[in-house]
Order: sequence, then C-alpha cells, then structure tokens
Amino acid sequence: MNNLVQLYSYKRLPMTMQKIEPFMKNLKAFEGVMNTFVQAKPEVIALVWGTMKLVLTVPPLTDYEKLSMRYQDTFMMILEKLEQIGKIWPRFELFRSLFHGHHGVEEAIAEFYRNYIEFCSYIVMFLSRRPFYALLQLTWSKLEARFKDIVSKIEDCKNQLEAEANAANMEIDFVRHEELKSLILRRTINSTARVPYRYIPFPKNTRFFPRPSIMKEIEKCLAPNDSTAPKGLRSVLLHGLGGIGKTQLAMQYAYSHWEDYSVILWIGADSDQKLADGYLEAATSLGIMHGNDQIGAVAILKRWLVETAIKWLVIFDNADDPSLLPRHWPHSATGAILTTSRDSMLNTNLISGSCRVEALNKEEGSQMLLSMLSIEDTDQTTNGDVFAIADKLDGVPLYISQMAGFILKTQVSLPTFLTIYHERREELHRENTSLDHLQYPETMETVWRVSFAKISPDARSFLRICAFLDPDAIPEILFRDGGMVLGEDDAAWLKDLLKFNITVSSLLSHSLIRRNSSISTLSMHRQVQLRALHDLCASNQAMFQVALSQVVQLLFAVFPRQSPLGEPIPNWPMCELYSKHVLHLYKTLCGEARFSADPRISMLLTELFCDCGVYLWARGLYTNAECLAKKSIEIGDSVLQADDCLRAQPYTLLGCIYLRTENKLQNAIECLNTALQIREESVRARYANQDPPREVDIQLSNAYSNLGIAFKQSGQYDRAAELHMRSLSIKQKYPKDSIAFLYALSYHNLGKLRRLQGRYKDAAKFFREGIELMTSSHDEMLHRKATFIYSLGDTEASQENIEDAKYFLMEALRIQKESVGEAIDTGLTCHRLGVVTYDQGEFDKALLLLKNAVDIFSQQHLLSKAKLARSLWWLSLVHRRLQQQSEADRLEDDAARLFLDITGKAISTDKDTKRRQYEEIVSDD
Repeated sequence: MNNLVQLYSYKRLPMTMQKIEPFMKNLKAFEGVMNTFVQAKPEVIALVWGTMKLVLTVPPLTDYEKLSMRYQDTFMMILEKLEQIGKIWPRFELFRSLFHGHHGVEEAIAEFYRNYIEFCSYIVMFLSRRPFYALLQLTWSKLEARFKDIVSKIEDCKNQLEAEANAANMEIDFVRHEELKSLILRRTINSTARVPYRYIPFPKNTRFFPRPSIMKEIEKCLAPNDSTAPKGLRSVLLHGLGGIGKTQLAMQYAYSHWEDYSVILWIGADSDQKLADGYLEAATSLGIMHGNDQIGAVAILKRWLVETAIKWLVIFDNADDPSLLPRHWPHSATGAILTTSRDSMLNTNLISGSCRVEALNKEEGSQMLLSMLSIEDTDQTTNGDVFAIADKLDGVPLYISQMAGFILKTQVSLPTFLTIYHERREELHRENTSLDHLQYPETMETVWRVSFAKISPDARSFLRICAFLDPDAIPEILFRDGGMVLGEDDAAWLKDLLKFNITVSSLLSHSLIRRNSSISTLSMHRQVQLRALHDLCASNQAMFQVALSQVVQLLFAVFPRQSPLGEPIPNWPMCELYSKHVLHLYKTLCGEARFSADPRISMLLTELFCDCGVYLWARGLYTNAECLAKKSIEIGDSVLQADDCLRAQPYTLLGCIYLRTENKLQNAIECLNTALQIREESVRARYANQDPPREVDIQLSNAYSNLGIAFKQSGQYDRAAELHMRSLSIKQKYPKDSIAFLYALSYHNLGKLRRLQGRYKDAAKFFREGIELMTSSHDEMLHRKATFIYSLGDTEASQENIEDAKYFLMEALRIQKESVGEAIDTGLTCHRLGVVTYDQGEFDKALLLLKNAVDIFSQQHLLSKAKLARSLWWLSLVHRRLQQQSEADRLEDDAARLFLDITGKAISTDKDTKRRQYEEIVSDD
C-alpha cells in the first residue's frame, strides 16, 4: 500500500488510496479461504491472485495521458467498486466455513470467483489502452453495467445462502460451531465400540410377502456375501410410490442378512431432526460418544464408519428430501447403505445402485391377500372374490395389508367387503387396520396427504388435470399443443417448456408419475389418480370446474375435428392416441354426481364426445361410440338452443350406430329423423331470406341421405329413393370436384338401393362412379373406399360375374386389413368372399375366410349375433364338404341357437330356405 501511495503521489492520491486499504486487508485475510477452496493448486491460485495483481500493477501514466483524462475520478470509481467487493468477501468466508462441503455454497463461491476474475480482466483491458484513456469516461457505462451484473449475481448467491442458513442467527451459530468443531477435532474416538450392535425399530414382519426379484437386485448392489467384490462403499436406492413396500423390503433385507453385518443401523431420514436423533442414538449405543450433542454425534459416527474395519449396514428410511442426506453420508467408507425414498433421482452422485419398486401385478396381489387372510383352500368363487379385491387395490401392498386387516377384524365375507369398498372406499383408507402396522404405522390416507402436501401448486394442478385422463401413456404433446389454447392466467406452466418440466420433476421426485422419455409419455398409478380425483371432488366446486375446463380445452384442441361438410375425420393415428383419454373423461364424468359445466365448456364437450364417437363408429367400436353419442345428446340438449345444428350431430351419430346394431332399426329412424328436423328448423329460422352457407346445405343433404339409408333398410324403397334424390339435388348446387366424397356417398347409397331392388347394372354403375371420386389416401377415406369396392364386388357376384367379384372383394379385403384391421366391415368382406369361393368349390380358401369372419364377429358378439349366425352356418357347410361331420354339426347347432335367440323361431330344415333366412336377419348396412 505504501508503494502505491508513493507511486501516485504526484496526483495527490494518498487519501484516496487509503479507501482501498480495508479491501486489501480483507483480501489478505481471505487468502486462506481461497487456498482451502482450490486445495492449494498453484494454477488456480495464480488465476485468482494474478488478476488482482494486474489491476494493481498497471504502469504509471505518461504526462500526456495525465493531462488527457480525469484519472482521479475514474480511479475513484474503480476503488468504490473494489471496496464493495471487499465488503462482500468476509461474508463469503463465513458461508464457506459454515457450510463446508455443501454443494450449493461451493457453486456460489465458484461463481463469485468467476465474476471477480472477469471484472478484473475487464479493468485491465481498459487501463492498458493508454492512447485512448480520454475515451474511458465515455465507455465507462459499459464497465459499470457489467459490474452491476456481476454484483447482482453475487447478491443473488448471497441471498440464496442466507435463506438457507437463516442469516438472523448465523453469526451466533458460527461461534458455537467453531467451538464445537475445535472440540470434535481434539477428541479421540473410542476405539472399543460395543459390537455387534444391530438396531431395527420394528419387529420382523412374519406376514412379509416375498418379492424375490427386488431382493435379488438389492443383494446384487450390496453384495453382502461376496468376498471378491471390490472394496469400498456399496449403496442402493429403493424408490417408488408411498405405500408400495420399500420400507418392508429394506427391513426384510436387514433381517435376512442379520449375521452378515456386525453393525446394522436404521435411521429415519424424512427430517433433519430424525437424522440427528438417529445418529445420536447410534453413536451412544455403540459407545463411541457420551452426552446429548447431536452435532457432535453426526461427525463422530461418520468418522467411525469411515475408519472402522467392521462390516456395517446403514438404512436411511424415507429419505425424500435430497438436501438432508449429503450432510450425513459417510464418504469414502467401506460398508453398505440402503436408502428408501419416493424420489427416483435422490442424490444420484452419492448412491451407486437403484431399484424401482413397482406395484404388484394382479396375480401377486391376489396371492398376497390370500396369504394375509391365511386362506389356503380356495374354490372358484373365493378365488374370484380375492382377485376382484386385489384388482380394486391395484397391487399397492399397504392397501392390501390395510384391507386384509379390516376383513380379519370385522370378519366380513369377501363379497360383503367388496360392496363396502365400492361404497365407502375413502373411509376404509383411513382405517388403521394394516397387518403391518407395527412395521409401518401409516395409513394410505396419511401417505397420500403427505405426498400431495410436498408437491408444488403447479404439480397439484397437473394432477387435477390427469385425474380426468387415462392414467397410462398420457402423451406430453397433449400439454404442449393443447396448452396453447388456454387463457393467459390459466395454467401458465403448460405454456412454458421449462416450467412444464419443473412441474413434472416435482411429481417424479415423489413417484406420483412416471415418464417414458423415449416416447414422450407420462403415466400414473391408478390409485394416485383416484386420490387426486377424490381430493378434487371433495374440494369446492370452483376448483373442480377449473380442472374440468382445462382438460376439456386441452382435448378439444388436439382431437381431429370432423369436417363441417360431414367428410370423414382425418388423421386416425391422432384419433387413436387421444380417444382413450376422451373415453376416460366420459367415464369420470358419468361417475361424478356433481358434474356440471358452464355453457362454453358444455358445448366443447358436446362436440368433443361426438367427434370421438364418429371415429369409434368408423372403426366399428360401436359400444363406446354409443356411450359418447348419448352423453353428447344429454349435454347438448341441456345447453343448446332447439334449432342449434350442433344438437343434430350426436343424434346423427347415434342413428348411424343403430343402423349397424341388430334390432335397433326403429331407434335409428327416430334418431336420424330428429337430426333432420333440427337441421330443417335451423335453416327455416336462420336463413329464411337468404341461401344458407354451403356447409349448412351439405349437412342438410347428409341428413336426408342418412334417413334414406334407414328407410331402405326397413324395406321402404320408394321413401328411401325420394330422400336420396333430395340429398343429391342439394349437392348438385355445387361443383363435383369441390365435394367429391359427398357425391361418392350419394352414388353409393343409390347403388345399394338399386341392388336391393334387383337392378344390378344400375347399382354397379353407381358404385363405379363413387369409387372414381374416392382419391384421398388417409385411413378413414381408404376404409370408405374399401366399403364401396366391397359393394361393387357383392353386386358382381349377384350377377354371377365371379372373377370380377373375386377381384373386387379381395381388393376391398386388402384395404380393410391395412386401414381398420379386424373390424366388422372386414368380417363382412371375409364372409362374402368365403361364400364366393365356396360356390366355386375352393373349400380350403373358403374355410380360412369364413373362420376369419367367425373370429371377428365373435369378438363383437352383442353387435353381430346375426352376422355370426350366418357365418357359422356357412362354415358348417364347408366342414361337411371336407368330410368333417362332427365339427359341421356343432357349428350348425350353434348357428341355429343364435337364430332362435334373435328371431324367437326355429330355423328351417330346408337348405335353400335356411340360406334365405340367414341372409334376411343380416342388415344391409
């Protein structure tokens, strides 16, 4: 400092230079801090000190330069900044001393050094440009801005550390800590520890359900009996959902290897206090320290574990807070540590092995329940009840143990328990009846409450949305694409990729969800979802409405829309991806008595359910499609005006489903007539003095066409023809190429009508014209085209143009197999082609085709009884031709029973009459 004062004495700077003296003293005092932090590495020390030296040893200015700049003012500014940094350094020394080894503190100090070095180098860069000193004042703003940025970062680090360390008592605690540390370092650990010492706070679970695959994985990581394994600390993390059995597995491992370890310590790790208590208890019991000094106990026990040659096992149970474990981890030790946690990523830099504990499968869940109920001899009924209970409990061991305890305590029968569980599930979850209560005193109610309380508010919002979705394989793209439609203040975390992943991380850390990064999906255990839904339903109505509104908007935004012109829904892969989530939403709302939504969300639900139903109808999944259509009608009728065309859509869908459902023809006519009336009234009320828009016209045209199909199916051909021609006349107002598919649909409907009237040439002409207009290549359009080709092949067969018939039917079958798989339409084509090949004497081919048809119709038995009966009878004919009489008799009897069930009449004994009767019970559509 004296040298600096002498060097700049010409500028009258001694008083000024004295301002830097406190900074220099702090700098000197902090030398030990830096030497310790960088572990005395010369190259690092040189980097830290060298930058300061460069600043303080800039050569003196020339006379010209002295005259060309206001050097004193500038240097004063630099000194002020250095003085501020000098004041911060002692506080960093305090942080470093208090939190030695703490990752966050070390990161903050390293960041401080980086910014300090960059700041000094920036000063040197400016001061070294002596020819341009006159510009220093003009460019100082850049230096000052950079400095403010550095100081701001340092302040951020300091604030973060102060929040963790509770700065209000830091100085007081520091003095005590230094005294304790000095005392601890002078102590000599008692080398005569009382061993063997084994402590597990719970008795051995005599009802433990073995899980050999997980136990094998634990033993592989800890290698308790492998003398050839490398020396060093061995550790494994058991992670999974709360109540999934992690603690029981850890306890079983400890008892199973009781003699393999001279010391076994069980330490609760769910709070800092429990860890401190556990270390004090262990150190005292081992006899390596005396007194109640918890801080001293942690240091002494860690040191003993590191230095001892005795074989030991430490179990950290419920270590869900990642900040607690590092301070209690015995580094560089030779022993074994088994940790249980909900967090799959818990301190992965400490723990070398990891094993996820999953729920039991249904078979394992049933076996565990039988074991806990001590049921050895079972009959089919008992097995069925046990399996049903295990299915309800979803393989969660704590649930199974709780419910088994309730059954034994109350001595209720299994069927009675199922009834109680269905009606009072949440109350049962609160019952502390677990058969493992001595080993794990918590109930599932407590487990859920603790888990949900620890997650962030955004994570709870995420769970509420997922409560309405199918819990398996939820596509992340749903949130990315759908989230963009939500309002500015509505789930902002969905629209920000970083916030979304932080939210997901919060749930992952408590094992409440799982992530499959390879296919970008999320999944959750069904019991987690049920609990989230229960909490949501138990909350106020507003919270329920917010979550429902969000999930409806998300699904509505991503589900492919049906064209306003009534063209098929495109993008079947996306429909398939989201349809199961729409169905799950439907089932959830059906089971929620409080369901109600504002009119806007209700309108979205009406359209969403209808669009998904149209897709399912096109795939031949009529049961689910019918459910969605009915719910869409119920919601739409409650919120929409009588002449709103949106009301007509689900009636149209339900009518089309009934056209494909046996014995529902009259229902189909009623639904389709209602849809037509709504559309006619809408046109009258809203377009009395003007032409309706094209989409309204086309929708009205389609309504005439759909009702025409129903009348054709009922045998009212003249009425059907009138409706089809009226439909076509509306379409003819518009160029054919603009609505090609809709023209093709009219031609197909007219062709089917002409075929039923026996006018095969006219029918074939209509079918060919329709096929020529089908040029699109997406799955639904290909499926429709295959239907048109099938109709043409069927018509050619009716005209005995066998080769043409076989060609068209085979082409239709190829397209159907590729686009819709084993759907009902595929079964119809298999049947018709099987009949053609049978009539040609190709019995082996007919056998394969008709078997395929029977398999398809058997899977859709409730919807395809008549089709199944017809195919069974034809298959019996093939077996007779192949001299397989017993199989033929069986198939014919099955077909006759179905016919009797459908019609209430016995089938004729005459072969030709039988053929006609079986054809008559199958509808044309």
